[in-house]
Amino acid sequence: YYDLQEGSIPPVKSSVFQQRDYDWLAELVSIAEREQAPVLQLSLQGISCIGCAWLVERIFARRPGGLGIRVDPSRGVLDLRWERGRFDVVAFARETQAFGYLVGPPGQQVEWVDRSLIIRLGLCGALAMNTMLFTLPSYLGMAADAPFAALFARLSLTLGTLSLLVGGSYFIVRSWRGVRQGILHIDLPISMGLIAAYLGSVYAHSRGAEALVYFDFVSTFTFLMLLGRWLQLKAVDRNRNHLLASRSEPPAVSDAVTGAKLSAQALTAGHRFLVEPGRVIPVRSRLHSDGATLSLEWINGESEARVANKGELVPSGSVNCSQTAVNLEALETWESSLLAELLRIDPAPPPRNLQV
Repeated sequence: YYDLQEGSIPPVKSSVFQQRDYDWLAELVSIAEREQAPVLQLSLQGISCIGCAWLVERIFARRPGGLGIRVDPSRGVLDLRWERGRFDVVAFARETQAFGYLVGPPGQQVEWVDRSLIIRLGLCGALAMNTMLFTLPSYLGMAADAPFAALFARLSLTLGTLSLLVGGSYFIVRSWRGVRQGILHIDLPISMGLIAAYLGSVYAHSRGAEALVYFDFVSTFTFLMLLGRWLQLKAVDRNRNHLLASRSEPPAVSDAVTGAKLSAQALTAGHRFLVEPGRVIPVRSRLHSDGATLSLEWINGESEARVANKGELVPSGSVNCSQTAVNLEALETWESSLLAELLRIDPAPPPRNLQV
């Protein structure tokens, strides 16, 4: 595992100590096992490298009845195949949770990166390498009157022009549309730099001042800017899909009087309820137990738990780290709670205008 891991990995969070509800998984397994060869795709959170994928595969391999597993770290997707009645999928999910990997329902992976950006990136990468190939001899001392110097210069001009048209237009068009709407777009300085470098190189080439020609810079800079934009959008995509995968139903609680299971949506101000160990407290509440150990990691990012005394206010999103259930009095409804706002993510927002 340590040989395969890529650099440092995030530390294991307090989720390994929480008691998660896997009833939804048992239902999916029962549906999948209607077939002779059950197959199930799940989302997998916490996986970040090949070492993580190897560890999950090892956990799967040492359980009887498993036929095959495929872990996709880039998409956070887990594909399982097993023998019906022999492999315990829920137990496998609990064991992966103990290592910090959370199995969730299959979520919709939304691809937001403009496909044309990927095509531009590939073309500009090839153009940049070829431009450097034809300008490298001049950097190595090739004279301006050498047999192939004029040909290499014209090829550099052609490749630099193509780089500006293919890749530079991505920034120039967006900048121009922003200026027309009175917006100083972040792509404006990139566009101005590319245009200035290209026009200056064309003028120097026409005057024979090859020392001032930088078509290789135009091609390379265009490629690097496109690469940076693609990495930025890819990171945004990953975070968005991670949030969509984390989207879940409101946490369940128990009525303090009858012990009946309740949805957080049924809570009203003044309602007394119980939260089991490892579960999330859905609404801002007042503690009626003698004491409780709570984790505020969801709220402030600190993994260290704190002790709350009877009568203290407990914020929405706290995790019960005590050994027993805690008795609480709701001070707000689920719809008005902070946790509800955090989990209220639109899975299908309107498409963005990728041109401006």
